Amino acid sequence: MHKFNRGFSLLEVLVAFVILALILSVLMQIFSGGLRNASRADEYQQAVLLGQSKLASVGIETPLEVSEDSGEFDAVYRWHVSIRPYLETEAQASEQSGLPVQILPVSLLEVEIQVLWGGSDQPRSASLKTLRLANKVAL
Repeated sequence: MHKFNRGFSLLEVLVAFVILALILSVLMQIFSGGLRNASRADEYQQAVLLGQSKLASVGIETPLEVSEDSGEFDAVYRWHVSIRPYLETEAQASEQSGLPVQILPVSLLEVEIQVLWGGSDQPRSASLKTLRLANKVAL
């Protein structure tokens, strides 16, 4: 009688399980990294939306004058707004526009908002800037 080998030996089964375990661990790391990146992108998107909202309120709810202000949106996101002259002196503004200083009835202000979130171990931030015209009387 001939003895036929049927099935797999114990060693072959163990090697197959080890290979399967290695592949599954690599796949789990890939998926968890993808979820972590999606969460970060969601946080950043939320910060940008909150920043755009605050930036739109400058000049409407907040006076458009040279200043700095800070606050919180909620328990996670904080903001800091800085409004400063875009050009340091009226002479620079006059030089760039080609108009005499007396003719310029407005000044150009740079409005920057920085949205901050995350703990002290991993602080994150998003910064948005825009330029706004303001009456010189208001300055």
